[in-house]
Amino acid sequence: MALLNDEPLSASTVPKLTRLLDAQVRAFHDAPLGKDWANLFLDGVRIKVRRSFGPQRLLLLVAYGVRPHGQRQLLGFVRARGDSQAGRDGPLQSFYPRGLRPRHLRLIITHGCDGLAAALHTVYPPVPHQSVI
Repeated sequence: MALLNDEPLSASTVPKLTRLLDAQVRAFHDAPLGKDWANLFLDGVRIKVRRSFGPQRLLLLVAYGVRPHGQRQLLGFVRARGDSQAGRDGPLQSFYPRGLRPRHLRLIITHGCDGLAAALHTVYPPVPHQSVI
């Protein structure tokens, strides 16, 4: 069996850990964001993961908020299927129920990702957008 922190993992431990981590990730994604954000940074990040069928590269949309005094915080992340607008609208709209409204933001910055920029015009149309390549 695999080891975690030099402790052997039993077959029953893995599902328990998975349930615990899933609950913590859900709580993170449901936590209120509040109104105290000046800027939103969005980027598509590719990560390599090992699967039973071999290595795979996944695309994650990662969102950081920056408060007016400069503090940066991870606001959310979601696996994206591709760089299309349809794949980007849902994650951005999930910020609305958590409290992140366009009137609170001064600027949204993206790193490339044309599909993400197109989705911004739909979800956060009044907020100025800057693309950094």
